Amino acid sequence: MKFSNPFRFWPERIYSVPTLRGLFPLFITMAAGYFSFFRGSGPHQWLVITMSFFTVIHLLESSKTMRSLRISPDPDATIFAGVPSKVKLIATPQNSISPLTVDAEFSRPGIFSYPAKRVDLFAPSGLFRYWRYFEFNEQAVVLPNPRDHGVAPGFDLSGSTGDPDELHPIRDPRLIALRDEKIFQKTGKSLLRARSQSDERPLWKLDWDALRHLSEKEACEQISFWIREIERSPTKATFLAFVEVPFFMGTEIRSLQELRQFKTCLAKFAGDHHVS
Repeated sequence: MKFSNPFRFWPERIYSVPTLRGLFPLFITMAAGYFSFFRGSGPHQWLVITMSFFTVIHLLESSKTMRSLRISPDPDATIFAGVPSKVKLIATPQNSISPLTVDAEFSRPGIFSYPAKRVDLFAPSGLFRYWRYFEFNEQAVVLPNPRDHGVAPGFDLSGSTGDPDELHPIRDPRLIALRDEKIFQKTGKSLLRARSQSDERPLWKLDWDALRHLSEKEACEQISFWIREIERSPTKATFLAFVEVPFFMGTEIRSLQELRQFKTCLAKFAGDHHVS
């Protein structure tokens, strides 16, 4: 992705112009300065100097927010190749600016740089407008386009008792409780109620062996689909994934930080193998 920044040599510089509302007091100050210095008395000149001083102070104070502003892309953002995405930007200090996003659209998976972001702000008085270009050090993790090739993720429940195959065909975690209720009504047995509430954590099995009948491209697309399903799941914060894939050293994913590492490895693997 190419991005042309006309101010690339001064990425941290703050630019400012007066707004239409700000042109009026600026014109009055300039006109008053002209008449006072060429036709006015000493007190008039000092008055204009004082007005100009306060204008400069206002300009510097109003740009302070822009100069101290730091923004970075959401580290947990999931970007898929070929799918336009808007990534949330996290501002520091918080609540210092309205919510911002950056457009991220990449044609293939891999690790790429985010495009620069122009941020505009107005002074509290509305007399000046500021803008600044942010170039991010963080990199975008772009996953293959998620496509379901009909391979079940091996959804199970950790700590459960009974036959897990009874719940295996269920793809959507939100349907587990409904299916289990039907099993309970039919057999008097509940797979969900048999385990302790403290150990109630969904388990996703992401097994590379189950994808061997697919091409490498399709296998990566299927894993991307599973990741999207995990992140859409209502149990996203308490999930557990058991993984056996060639590009990831770990065997378990227990937190969003570990999921972030898994997505980075998948993006690198797909990018290195030119999986589009």
